[in-house]
Amino acid sequence: MRELEIKIIGTALLTEQAQRDRLFREVRPSYFEDKSLGDIFRKLQSAYRRHPGADGTALFSELDIEERRDMVLMMDSMISPAVAAAQLDDTLAAFREDYARRAIRSRVAELAIGEPTAADLRALAEEAESFSQSASNSAAAYLSSYTDPVESVGTGFIELDKLLNGGMLRGTLATVGARPSTGKTTFAINLATHDPSLRVLFISIEMSSRMIYDRIVADKADVDYKKSGLHRIPFDTVKGVVERYSGLTVADDIADIEDIEQLIFRERLDVVIIDYIQIVTARRRFADNRQRIDYISQRLKSAAKKTGCVIVSLSQITRGGKDRPTMSDLKESGGLEQDSDYIILLYREYVNCKEAQVSPGATTVTLDKNKFGRTGELDMDFNGSRQRFTEAEDVITRPTQSEEENDNDLPF
Repeated sequence: MRELEIKIIGTALLTEQAQRDRLFREVRPSYFEDKSLGDIFRKLQSAYRRHPGADGTALFSELDIEERRDMVLMMDSMISPAVAAAQLDDTLAAFREDYARRAIRSRVAELAIGEPTAADLRALAEEAESFSQSASNSAAAYLSSYTDPVESVGTGFIELDKLLNGGMLRGTLATVGARPSTGKTTFAINLATHDPSLRVLFISIEMSSRMIYDRIVADKADVDYKKSGLHRIPFDTVKGVVERYSGLTVADDIADIEDIEQLIFRERLDVVIIDYIQIVTARRRFADNRQRIDYISQRLKSAAKKTGCVIVSLSQITRGGKDRPTMSDLKESGGLEQDSDYIILLYREYVNCKEAQVSPGATTVTLDKNKFGRTGELDMDFNGSRQRFTEAEDVITRPTQSEEENDNDLPF
């Protein structure tokens, strides 16, 4: 059935987005009998998850030279895009039937090695019926993609990434909260620029794009922020920094969630950062700010899930009290607490009490919510002159109180 497998890949490259969405949703690389074709499909599918809406030409460019040449030769007699779209149902049905036949054949061979019981035979009959109905149900899709790599985006902070089991999973929403002047914008910029290969959209509603780039230059060129802010840094140095981060786009001219959502879906992004959520607007009217924030967080959560990018929203903390904040202190926090997969809180004692006998840069970073693992606290240092957070030397990650109390309930 090599011809059918080639047709599946050709259809993915030739048809429109709606058909491509369905095909990448219903087909898994493990369904392919030809391993080399399965590897090509896996690469295309992974690229499409990173860049939702990408057309066939963009996906084709993700293949290496030999793979492109092979696909051109194999697709030489491929039907037209219109016919491919029209035959999509039949193509998928035939492809699933072939996969189901091979899966059942393999299962029969496994049973033949031992001494199958009546229960084994009943289970086999149920598997055959299930496969014949559809090989794309959620359970089968989960099992077939189980060995696929779990994709995440790192933060650039080693100890924080350890707490996050390597980084923030794609398709998730994170909230970074702090009181004013704590450094949440700088923290977000550090997240956005730790890996130049990432495609990042930084939506700055409160500050201009110029101000954001001034901070980036201070950090990446290792120069005083006062000088970068006054543009007293050599042009070639600034140009080198900006060109290195060509995958970063700073948008300071949109504030409506509807426009933000449209931009997220249009671009092929790894990370989206929004500074900050309380000043994001909406075209709908709401009875109060809490309802507006709930609506916005739901839209962001949905956008992250559908596009596969990581969305990081910055949030204010309520002004009351000077203690270390918790997620319930997020301003208009109901929707943010519920929708966020991760909640990271920054606390600098010096901000609340300038007379405190602590270093002005000493910062406690709390991973207060992690839907996929542990929470905890770690120490960082904020360097205002370089607009940079760094993890403290010999940092020790401290479990939060809630984690200590519920440690036995964790699923690992």
